[in-house]
Amino acid sequence: MNRRTALKLSALSSSLIAAPSLMSFTKSKQQSRDKAQNNTSGFLQFQMGDLDLLMLSDGYVPLPSIQPIVAPDTSASDVNLTMAEIFQKTKDVELGLNILLINKGDRKILIDTGIGSHFDSSGGWLPQSLEKAGIATDEITDIFITHAHRDHIGGILDQEGILIFKNATYYISQEEFDFWTGKNPDFSASKYQGDHQKSIAFSSTILRKIEDKIHFYQSGDVLFDCLKTELAAGHTPGHTIFSLFSKDQSLTHIVDIVHHQLLIEKPHWGIQFDVDFNKGIATRKKVLQKMAEQKDLLLSMHLPWPGMGHIIQTGDATFKWIPLAYSTPKRVSL
Repeated sequence: MNRRTALKLSALSSSLIAAPSLMSFTKSKQQSRDKAQNNTSGFLQFQMGDLDLLMLSDGYVPLPSIQPIVAPDTSASDVNLTMAEIFQKTKDVELGLNILLINKGDRKILIDTGIGSHFDSSGGWLPQSLEKAGIATDEITDIFITHAHRDHIGGILDQEGILIFKNATYYISQEEFDFWTGKNPDFSASKYQGDHQKSIAFSSTILRKIEDKIHFYQSGDVLFDCLKTELAAGHTPGHTIFSLFSKDQSLTHIVDIVHHQLLIEKPHWGIQFDVDFNKGIATRKKVLQKMAEQKDLLLSMHLPWPGMGHIIQTGDATFKWIPLAYSTPKRVSL
């Protein structure tokens, strides 16, 4: 990337911290920096069939409070009551950044790249986590992009605008690429009323940088002989979840269907991050219902580390998150 583009990316990231945007937060830099000094960047190993898998920590996204980002149209009293019932705090909320790595033969396949080092120091830990797992960034062969929000593609470039994963091929849905790189991305169905232009420019800059390395997929495609894609639009137009399979085992990654346990308990309360608020709710209900019925093991980008567990149904379109139980800090047996 030339110096002009690198400076543009730097300016965009700075402005995204300074003012609210699609995924911009206001918790003080000092609080995040202090916490990051003792960060727990790291990894968790597990095996599924013939696949060696790692969950890698990219840190967390800080929210000053659960509202108005989550449940923007719901009374504070109702939100506070439900949060108390599930033992969650309403202030200084942290959304996990859980990154999946698939080892398959000579391929190392990364699912998204996290938020990168352009923003708060509470995130951007992925390179450290990879290093702790004994994996160099140059060893990553493939990067599957679920969607192009900054906490999913920000880790593609470093602060100088240079590709971090120099040998990787990138995979993204055509709908997602076209939305962020188009002339006028439509946010009219979003509940967020602020300026989306900085987020659009940031995502577009990164996608244009990797354009010649992109392979486009469609919903239902099977990639790498182990990953089946499924469009789950609403969060973004091309937001994609997927099932991972090997031998007689499988799991489902629900990506950003939910960002917090509250949206499992009350999926209809919605989140401002969804480009289409109402469609996001409909998709969330549909996916959670399906997951509860199938009893699949689930992975999630933003639920508490390591974002692994199951969904059970508790009522009419209401559900509960059951975290996966495991006894050793570095390895899970499925």
